[in-house]
Amino acid sequence: MGESEAQARFKQASQLYTNGRYEEALALISELDYEFPGTINLLKAKARTLAKLGRVSEAIAVCDRLESVFGYDKARLFRNQLEAKANGGVPTISFDLSTANASDDQDEESPAVEMTEIPSADAEDSTKKRRFRIKPVRLILLLLIVAGMYLGYINYYVGGGIVAAYFILKFALKFIFGAALKSLFSIPFKMKGKALAGATTELHGFQWARRPKEADAGEDEDEPRKVKEPLRYAWLDVTITPQPRSSGFTHWEPGEIMIAPGTLKVRKLDDMDKCFRVYDIKIIGEDGQEQLDEGYKFHGPQRLKMLAEFPESAKSLKFFYYGYGFGDLPIPQ
Repeated sequence: MGESEAQARFKQASQLYTNGRYEEALALISELDYEFPGTINLLKAKARTLAKLGRVSEAIAVCDRLESVFGYDKARLFRNQLEAKANGGVPTISFDLSTANASDDQDEESPAVEMTEIPSADAEDSTKKRRFRIKPVRLILLLLIVAGMYLGYINYYVGGGIVAAYFILKFALKFIFGAALKSLFSIPFKMKGKALAGATTELHGFQWARRPKEADAGEDEDEPRKVKEPLRYAWLDVTITPQPRSSGFTHWEPGEIMIAPGTLKVRKLDDMDKCFRVYDIKIIGEDGQEQLDEGYKFHGPQRLKMLAEFPESAKSLKFFYYGYGFGDLPIPQ
């Protein structure tokens, strides 16, 4: 999702909130929170919308995140309001974009939402990359060449060619060759993913489940993920049917399938980091008997039972297999 689209969706959420359509506003805000995790103003808007819906405990949880994770101390004031007024109704809350540029030192009893600036994913990534710089020795050599050209010791065409060649090679090695190498390494995975490209799914059953113990263990072993939204868990009883293929990879492995909200768009393999875990898989045979997945590979349709996690705000789910998305499973409300 681009920055302009994100801004448009927030304005739409603001209008929905103003019109009292809080459920729809929350859906849009939660989607933005998924795409731009860790945006303080999004979390502030989410807390206020949850409060309007009377979901006080969830609003308090968001306030706790704002204070403990992001160091936003004023969240405590709103949290105190929620606790104090929990039995007497929801406090009056401002959600006016006209106050978005107001100072953060405004009336703390009803702090305005400041969310006209939503950082794009590219902008967030760019802050983590090293800025373009030239090593001192190379910079001195380039300056000497320029000085030599100016004083007439070096031909302009020769000096200009050397300087131009330096920058061309620098950018080529860093970006072109780097991207080509990355693309080269992704080819085998993309080829493997084609086994389930365009696959269809049939949902036979959906059963809510408790948070598995593996989820707690995984948080210690894996890299902490950006998404902070509360997760839900469910067993999915589903049949996956791949498209007929006569060449290339035709077998697929259930244990390598990931799951994500239906709104997620994967344009490259790196986007798979936004997907969520499948903790347990059971293979269902033609006789209806279940057996644990032991790394089986299948050719053609197969019925599975999967314990999956997904964001609380998700309205539908889809599967991903090495960058290829398929299926559209509505979540029972």
